[in-house]
Amino acid sequence: MLTIAELSSFLDVCFPPHWAEPWDNSGLTVGCLDDSVNRVLISLDVNQATVAEAGVQGCQLLLTHHPLPWHERRRFALEQPEPRLLRTILAQGLNLLAVHTNLDASPNGHAVLIAEKLGLMKIRPLRPIRDGLVKTIFFVPIADAAKVREAITSAGAGKIGAYSACTFTTSGTGRFRPDQHARPAIGQRDLDNTQPEERIEAVCDAALWPRVVEAARSVHPYETMAYDVFPESCGESGVGLGRLGLIGRTSADVIIRRLVRLIPSARLQVAGDLRKPVEMVAICPGAAGDLLEAAVAAGAQLLIGAEFTHHHAQTALANNLILADPGHYATERPALDILAGLCRDRFGDALEILISKEDSDPLRSLEPAEVDDSVSPMIP
Repeated sequence: MLTIAELSSFLDVCFPPHWAEPWDNSGLTVGCLDDSVNRVLISLDVNQATVAEAGVQGCQLLLTHHPLPWHERRRFALEQPEPRLLRTILAQGLNLLAVHTNLDASPNGHAVLIAEKLGLMKIRPLRPIRDGLVKTIFFVPIADAAKVREAITSAGAGKIGAYSACTFTTSGTGRFRPDQHARPAIGQRDLDNTQPEERIEAVCDAALWPRVVEAARSVHPYETMAYDVFPESCGESGVGLGRLGLIGRTSADVIIRRLVRLIPSARLQVAGDLRKPVEMVAICPGAAGDLLEAAVAAGAQLLIGAEFTHHHAQTALANNLILADPGHYATERPALDILAGLCRDRFGDALEILISKEDSDPLRSLEPAEVDDSVSPMIP
């Protein structure tokens, strides 16, 4: 039977925790890693509707994009909405797991998906991630090298941008002298021994290296495994928030029509002249205001995102940047299909994946017919 720990570990490999923003609360926020799971409900948010749906569907896990609690909490006053919802979750025995800004930053995330579907080329992060890696090095007898490579990459090592199982190997000679208390798998006690070995190198998320080391130890033949772990200061190719890409010279309205077909939205706000030509487009699913300056600095003529304020729009217009805002929910909804597809491909029939039918955009446009025009205006 599959466990929450196994599913969580798989998602950590797909979307390493160090890709998340420092303030974020991604990962298992409520639950037990040892719990078994065979049915998962995927939604954008944790709320009364999705929690109830998970219970009705017999799901052991609610896998979301937005975490709950959103930030670290020290007090849980049960008369408040969020703690009250947590009490319901606990009573239901439901596990909560979120993949949030680490998915946003991923080269396999929804920003890249939208960029590719819109036809952007030479796609790159708008705000690259620069740190959070270590280099792991293992010294292994040649006959066992393949097993160790498989073990460490399965545990999360060797992921660089859109590439996985990235390792580098060099050959050499290991020298060692076991004392009289040792139980060497190779060689003899109290003698100088030599052994042809491979040096296997792979980067990994700094939070994952203890798990990577234990994975290597589980298949390594030596009684005492030789290994090194060093911090890395370089960035990761293709990892970061938002995306920037080129498009054949066209007008903004053509791109926005493609966007509406790709991610249908009941409401779309824009700022700027949609007839203007566009060659560089920036995309930031969800709240995009923090990346406005980065889009301007990169020379984008169109920024697609959500939650733009009046002042964001004024800043954009002053910098000849067009804004398109289909809404937070619409721009992040593709994340659910990404999570569902990855889990189905990895676990097959061992895990039933359901996408929430109760999850929806909490905001909507008010239809004129819904307004009671019989009420007298407050201002004559």
